[in-house]
Amino acid sequence: MKRWMIFLLLGFIFTTFSYSLIGGQDERLEAVRRAINEKGAHWTPGITSLSNMSLDDARRQCGVLRFPRGPRIGMKDGVTPQMLRDSLDWRDHNGHNYTTPIRNQGGCGSCWAFGGLATLEAGIKILCDVPDTDVDLSEQYLLSCSGGSCNGWWMEPLFDFLQLNGVTDENCFPYEAVDTIPCSEKCTDWEYRTKTVKDWGLISESVDVIKSYLQDGPLAATMLVYVDFHNYYTGGVYEHVFGNPLGGHAISIVGWSDMDTCWICKNSWGTDWGEAGGSDSGGWFRIKMGQNECGIEEGAIWCQMEDLGTPSPPFDVTTLSLDHSVQLDWSDPCVDVYEFPITIDELRIYRDGKEAGDLICSVGAGVGNYTDEDVPNGEHLYYLQAINGSLSGHMVGVGGWSGPFAIEDGGVDREVGTNSTLFTFFALYHSPDNHLPDQNLIYLDSLPHQLSTLDYNYTDGSLFCFDTTLGCGIHDYHFLFSSQGDTIRYPEDGELGGPMVGWVAFSDDMEEGTDGWSHTNIRPGYRDEWHLTSNRNHTPDGGQSWWCGNEASGGYSNKVDAVLISPEVNLDSLSFLAFWHWIDVEIENDTVAWDGGIVEMSTDGGNHWSQITPIGGYPYRIEYNPASPFVWNTPCFSGFFDWSLAQFKIEGYNGPAQFRLHFGSDSYVTYEGWYIDDVIVYNISEMGVAESDSLSLLPRTCRLLQNYPNPFSTLTRINFYLPQKTFVNLSVYNILGQKVATLIDGMQSAGYKSVRWDARGMGNGFYFYRLKTPGYTASRNMILLR
Repeated sequence: MKRWMIFLLLGFIFTTFSYSLIGGQDERLEAVRRAINEKGAHWTPGITSLSNMSLDDARRQCGVLRFPRGPRIGMKDGVTPQMLRDSLDWRDHNGHNYTTPIRNQGGCGSCWAFGGLATLEAGIKILCDVPDTDVDLSEQYLLSCSGGSCNGWWMEPLFDFLQLNGVTDENCFPYEAVDTIPCSEKCTDWEYRTKTVKDWGLISESVDVIKSYLQDGPLAATMLVYVDFHNYYTGGVYEHVFGNPLGGHAISIVGWSDMDTCWICKNSWGTDWGEAGGSDSGGWFRIKMGQNECGIEEGAIWCQMEDLGTPSPPFDVTTLSLDHSVQLDWSDPCVDVYEFPITIDELRIYRDGKEAGDLICSVGAGVGNYTDEDVPNGEHLYYLQAINGSLSGHMVGVGGWSGPFAIEDGGVDREVGTNSTLFTFFALYHSPDNHLPDQNLIYLDSLPHQLSTLDYNYTDGSLFCFDTTLGCGIHDYHFLFSSQGDTIRYPEDGELGGPMVGWVAFSDDMEEGTDGWSHTNIRPGYRDEWHLTSNRNHTPDGGQSWWCGNEASGGYSNKVDAVLISPEVNLDSLSFLAFWHWIDVEIENDTVAWDGGIVEMSTDGGNHWSQITPIGGYPYRIEYNPASPFVWNTPCFSGFFDWSLAQFKIEGYNGPAQFRLHFGSDSYVTYEGWYIDDVIVYNISEMGVAESDSLSLLPRTCRLLQNYPNPFSTLTRINFYLPQKTFVNLSVYNILGQKVATLIDGMQSAGYKSVRWDARGMGNGFYFYRLKTPGYTASRNMILLR
């Protein structure tokens, strides 16, 4: 992997250098023509729609981060080289076009999604023999719901994801060429519209072996893109002759020609590029066959779609709450996943899980309802699956409550970042239409506050609330419902402590400029790289954050010793500092770092500074290194993790204070750096607070974060957000898609969650982890490296 990265880095340097040596577009084009003639290649260069694209934008279109690795499959069973024809083109196979139209990935490095889905789309048309149908699968679904992004991904985890989760259609989740759209934005019936890969494999680097699989349909493939191909290819059989690499790229091979000694390929740069560029038939290219040109023959991937006749999920699934029972109603699927008519044999129902032990019943076709009896009152999750012969359909999940009515969750919230004392109490409840609450009480510090039933819309899962003015502090409360003589209290036992609420002494979302912040270097000869940037942002609908890094290079520099200093803040005897941060910094292993960041506090106007420790501690310590601005063993933030909340408890001091974010690097390897956003300081007075208490800032959406450290040698931590109580499955899979660990499988309360995975006993290599709730699915990859 390091050799691949070094090769691209050298390509970056030489490409930039060559652009500075060779002047305008005409001169570069003429240089390409000369190189083609000197090599005796047979392709035509010209000015294309991408010729004037900047180097940075061109590199962004190359989103394969690594060529595929792993075991390879040999010649397809039953096929010999003598059986292979001289040519094949799925654009004109027996008079029909089984490929789909050329797409355009735009400025996002999502070629991995387009190359993979082009293969699936053609595979569906061939399997179902519907050449005139435009099958269009959703690249945005992969960008928003898998571990890939506009910064790229690998093909192996892509096909693992397609095998485990499938992909929905374009109309369900239209492509927008960004990776910031949450997975929850997909259509509500996405589960009924997914198409899944049944099997896939990496193909041996052999022309005949690749042809043997290409006979059954197009293949996904990867290749290394050079400047001459990206900027100047307009037709013919491409061979690299000029320029250096821009990056890895994913395409689809749709055929071959022995006469021209070439592969015929589909690209994702629009119809204005490639052979016949500028016409409706543009966007395709041919590339030399038999010499692993640009690595294309070592990157071919075969996949097989799920079988015809695989049932789609049952639809119109609903639940009805009864006392110690849940009634399920549904309609049997009448089509398979490709919308061909079928008749199912049975329907299986699982409760609170998907394994064999969770199966509670199997009913025949046409039944349409089932009552799950003698179950504990509370929340349950049911999965329904249709069976057609030996084929099992996709499972569809639905939540259900048993009991005359039930409170799912409750809490208290306030607008973060204001000095308001207006608080909102809320409860999320479930109740059948014929069993609505007639009295609703909130007991606040043992004093009841009654809610009028006339003011609220009592439908299943409604949120009801009221505002009240409270003094700052921790308050005990619980909710009590009564209906038709039945009473339920939440929580059932004891008092529910409200989240810590207090005066906001300071808050800044970084959207109004520097606003009293300052920054400087500390050690002479070391750099200060703190500045406001639009690269990354945490604030909802915001646009910037503080970053210690260099805009020109895209990362922090060697020999940085920089501090970002807050305005003065007045603290009470108990205060909390909290901020969101994103970090990508050099480490040695799971606990030792070369570079990193710390938080310090001053109570004397900035004359003296002392490091303060976050709740839970810093995850790393600085390695011994004379070039580091930090002393050996300094605890610090380091490694890589996505936006995460850091919290600091400060007690025993009353008066003015300042905080500073202190970042340091040595003189060797550098990465992207440290971002800070949404800083807030709460003052909380005259309260007894346990040592473990922390500021309660509930997340608003589900989100799965990157594990850290990553890569890791034994232990790693996976963080995720839950906006409300729900059923959660968090599992780890190996490169073959086999589940190797189940970390969570059950109900989880709302909040910021952190789970540790101990990978002792596991072999080195690539793994990925998947978080799944009834309304959210996401996967990310990680590397175990000892």
